[in-house]
Amino acid sequence: MAAGRQLKALGRYERGHMNQSVEAHSVALYTRVLNYSTDEANIIFARVHNEFNDRNLHLYTVYRFIYGRKPDA
Repeated sequence: MAAGRQLKALGRYERGHMNQSVEAHSVALYTRVLNYSTDEANIIFARVHNEFNDRNLHLYTVYRFIYGRKPDA
C-alpha cells in the first residue's frame, strides 16, 4: 500500500513539473516558428494545463538522460 502512496506523490510532482515547464518548452516554437501571437499561444497553453490537470486522463512522460565523462588524460 505504501508504494501506491509513493506513486501518487510522484504523479503530483510530475504534474506540477509539467504545468510549470509547458511554456518554457513551447513558447519559442509557437511564436517564432508557427507564427502564433502570444495571446494565441497562451490560449493553447491554458488548454494544455487543463489536460494535464484532468484526472480522467492518465498521462505519462518519457525521459532520456544523457551524460558524459571527461576522457582520461
